[in-house]
Amino acid sequence: MLRASYKWLKVKDKLNLSQTSKKTISNIKNNDSG
Repeated sequence: MLRASYKWLKVKDKLNLSQTSKKTISNIKNNDSG
C-alpha cells in the first residue's frame, strides 16, 4: 500500500515538473517577443 502511494507521489511530481517547465518556457518566449 505504501509503495503504491509512493509511486503515485513520484508520478505527480513528474507531472508537476513538466507543467512548470512548460510554463517557464512559455513565459520566456513571451518575454523574448515583448
